Amino acid sequence: MAVTHRIAVRIAEQYGSDADTVIWLLKEAEAGRFRKVASERVTAAVVIRANGDADRLFRAIEEMQIDWRDLFMSAQLGHADWRADLDDAFGPRDWLDRLLFLPCDYISGYGSLGELIEEVDPPQLDPAEFARAVTQRLRCSPELIDEWQRFCHDNPVGGHADFVIREAEDVLKPIGELLRR
Repeated sequence: MAVTHRIAVRIAEQYGSDADTVIWLLKEAEAGRFRKVASERVTAAVVIRANGDADRLFRAIEEMQIDWRDLFMSAQLGHADWRADLDDAFGPRDWLDRLLFLPCDYISGYGSLGELIEEVDPPQLDPAEFARAVTQRLRCSPELIDEWQRFCHDNPVGGHADFVIREAEDVLKPIGELLRR
């Protein structure tokens, strides 16, 4: 499970020095259940249900593994406007999460490719600053590199979207190789 920055911040607030362990537990549980990076909604539902309590965390993870749809309902995220509720609970996603989680969001049906690309809205950075920002975030969630590679391979597209995906892949591929060393 890749954890978005805004959820990682909440986990750090709630679990302090145990935050890295909590994130590891979430990643392991999600990998066992979904065999890939799941949506931010899954992670958020677990964090909402746990609310900083270790026993509730384990119960929420168990609920996710049994039926993630029940987890959405119990975390009040089982309705059409759940994305707004995530923004209310955790604050808005930053541009890096919108970029790095784009394949997961697209596969999960959170919008068309064009809509998701428009939502990224990155600041004007020179290529070195962009690479530095992406690299720093990917150190926390290197599994997103695999998601991008699968996405680029499985989703040939045209026009502007193709350019964005090609550019992102060109940046992410060497970063992934560096992180794996």
